[in-house]
Amino acid sequence: MIKKVILLLLLSSMAWSSNVPKETSKTDPSLVLRHFHKFNSKVKSLITFSLKEGSSDKDLSLSLRYKLHSNFHIATNFKRSYGLRHDDDWVKENGVWKWKETKTRGENIFGVHLNAKKLFQDNIFELRSTIERNNSNSNNTLILRPGITHIFFKGGSPIINIYARYALYFPMNFSEETIYKQSLYAGVTYHYNSFFKPGLFFKRTSTKWTNSNNAKELQVPSYSVAESTNSIGLALNFYY
Repeated sequence: MIKKVILLLLLSSMAWSSNVPKETSKTDPSLVLRHFHKFNSKVKSLITFSLKEGSSDKDLSLSLRYKLHSNFHIATNFKRSYGLRHDDDWVKENGVWKWKETKTRGENIFGVHLNAKKLFQDNIFELRSTIERNNSNSNNTLILRPGITHIFFKGGSPIINIYARYALYFPMNFSEETIYKQSLYAGVTYHYNSFFKPGLFFKRTSTKWTNSNNAKELQVPSYSVAESTNSIGLALNFYY
């Protein structure tokens, strides 16, 4: 009798674990290209292309910024992304649970944000508040991102920036988590000249996956599974 109970528990555990994504952690090199353009003292644009080697993640974004005050600006943003993963990408196909292949799936994301910053001695403190909408699945997200930048000067001109930013992602109409994703972004930028500023960065993102619609339909027990991704990358920033 005891053996049967133990066997039943083991089989149940195996069945449950096969229904649930595995906790994973990986590190990939990345490349980011940015083009900054200043139209006038109040209006700027930013075009960004990012690629993560070893995965299918890549995106192209366009942002238009308007300065309200020396310490505040607002912006609109459009991003075309490939390789994104969402809760509902965990599905059962041919009797096997797996993540959908998304490397060729393009998604359109629109956002608006308000950025507040304050210069104190050689430091810039900032807080960015963003609302994003993914038109591909109607997911809405509130993102709060505080940050700090320290500036090193040489001969009265900036020569090196060291920065750190931490983003919290609050799902507004999806996920069972209050904060479903967190991201640490830190790096250094070298002011080679007024037109070109290369840099190196490290980014760590932690995401919590909860039950997909398919999992709910098949009555999979509730789960919350962590996925961590690390990026070490090169950033090339151009100013015109």
